[in-house]
Amino acid sequence: MNIFKSLQWRLAIGISVALTIMWLFATAVSGYFLKEEMDEILDEVLIEYANRLIPLAAVDINLLSDLNQNIFSQPSDDDDEEENTQLGYIIADKDNHILMNTSEGAQKLPELTGQFFMNFGEFRIYDAFDDKSQLRVTIFEPNAHRQEAILETVGGLLWPLILFIPLSLFGIWFTILRSMRPVLNLQQQVDNKNSSDLDDIYIKNLPSEIEPVANAINNLLKRLRNSLELERNFAANSAHELRTPLAAALAQTQRLLDETKNQNSHKRAQNIETALLRLIALSEKLLQLARSKSIEIVSTNHVNLVPLLKMVIEDFTRLDENKNRVETHFDAQNISSKVDPNSFAILARNLIENALKHSPENSKILIKFTNDQQLIVTNECEVIGANNLSQLTRAFERGNTEANGTGLGLAIVTSIARGLNSELILTSPLPNSKGGFEAKVTLNN
Repeated sequence: MNIFKSLQWRLAIGISVALTIMWLFATAVSGYFLKEEMDEILDEVLIEYANRLIPLAAVDINLLSDLNQNIFSQPSDDDDEEENTQLGYIIADKDNHILMNTSEGAQKLPELTGQFFMNFGEFRIYDAFDDKSQLRVTIFEPNAHRQEAILETVGGLLWPLILFIPLSLFGIWFTILRSMRPVLNLQQQVDNKNSSDLDDIYIKNLPSEIEPVANAINNLLKRLRNSLELERNFAANSAHELRTPLAAALAQTQRLLDETKNQNSHKRAQNIETALLRLIALSEKLLQLARSKSIEIVSTNHVNLVPLLKMVIEDFTRLDENKNRVETHFDAQNISSKVDPNSFAILARNLIENALKHSPENSKILIKFTNDQQLIVTNECEVIGANNLSQLTRAFERGNTEANGTGLGLAIVTSIARGLNSELILTSPLPNSKGGFEAKVTLNN
């Protein structure tokens, strides 16, 4: 299945991508406002730091120098890192003579006058002048310190996204799958429909957007059932109603044949008899075709089909022209299947009749019935082309033959096979042969 054509995958991927983009956008906006708030808080820290330093410097600058040595000049393995993250300050008199400087990096700071904040290079600077002590204090903080704090906070927001994306995809997919279960059930029901199953589809619990589609399908199935029923009834009723007048006409014709002495009249009566026999055979085939599409072909119980097949074969071998023409091979004497016995008898009769009619006179036909419920009938004949072979299962389609037939036998077999969710497989020539014909139907599908 192409996931780009799947509605549930489109929804799952689309919603997951949208949520991810919104999460990233929300993180970016949160990071921006977080930076503004952290800058404000850290600026207040610089002001507080300056306000605490000025009184100490005014009392004793030497004491403050000793305190600074203890706080900022302790040897450490991480001196470089601490130098980039700790606060520093410069204390100067009113003439800007530096009295104390805690960092060599501060030598690069510009000359400052007034009480304000500014960014200079890699530092955030706060400059304050105390009128009472006439001292100027400049507090500077490396920007890397603030950036590190912001990145750590934003990173804390981004890390859950790594788990959020697959979890959200799974949660969305699971929710969509549950929501679309009725739709998938509808799809499965429609896929399973065939010529032998035209019942209404089950539409309970369908979403309101899909329910009209299901109702339309049921209406279409109903119209199709009615059309097929009319067609079957017409074929069955026509064939049934023709039986009596055809039988009466045949009886009268045969009586005429017995009574007439005129050769011309006798010949005409024979032609009429032949035509009536063909009509009777055609009406019988039409009735079988109608039954193959209307009756329930699948049975609820297993039926041993071997005795039934033997009875059908005996009906043919009883005739003089078919004696010694039929060979059989059964894998077992009990091969059972859930097939309606009448449908199986019609199927077998048409396969055998087709083989006998379209094979050379006095040639053999072989009937196989295997344990895996395959009925195979083979006969001798010239090779049938692939194009002609595929058309033989159509109604009233006949191959290049002089045999007298209706062209409905294989169409009837095909109809019954479809009712079994199977198919009629035709092969010509036979394997390792220059000719021959094989018809195979599997009953256990």
